Amino acid sequence: MGCTKDTKLCNWGKIAPLKPCCIDHLKELLLYTDRLFKEHEISYWLDYGTLLGLYRDKGIIVYDDDVDCSIDIKYTDRITQFAKQVENDGYVLDSSNKDVVQRIFYSETNKLHIDIFTFKLNNNVMESQYKPMYDFLVEYIEPMGTIECWGNELPAPNDIPKFLTMRYGEDYMTPRKQYKGPVRREAHDAKNLI
Repeated sequence: MGCTKDTKLCNWGKIAPLKPCCIDHLKELLLYTDRLFKEHEISYWLDYGTLLGLYRDKGIIVYDDDVDCSIDIKYTDRITQFAKQVENDGYVLDSSNKDVVQRIFYSETNKLHIDIFTFKLNNNVMESQYKPMYDFLVEYIEPMGTIECWGNELPAPNDIPKFLTMRYGEDYMTPRKQYKGPVRREAHDAKNLI
């Protein structure tokens, strides 16, 4: 049967591949967020494991229980303003840490979610409000590129292989059984590249 909005996500608390229902719910959340952001004129890009999975695996990484996108910090207040719309659409918006990351949950019970990370532009560097090690040069998203995602073109960095190399290292196309964090390369030193 699989999980629903009324149940916890499958494999709750276990390190195990996602079941098809969980993958379907994450796809639903991602495409919902895309429509919502377009409706409210919020520019975003796919990021982290979601971008990696779509590029490398042509889908969601099966050990990932969320989807990731990023925005400029200037949009954070706009997102909090449509919390009621998100609720009416059957999801849950958590803006308790809005200047770092906001989340849209599949439901109150089922904690599958989309992370919406914030970045702040400072001298051609997009500074992560989450961790400085994720900073990168704005040239990766100006102009914005796209990636194919289940029949849709969604916003992504304009040079995905170069961006993923910056985020994860030269071997990003080789899946890792357990991800321990980014391999630090140029991004942490982005301020020195200007």
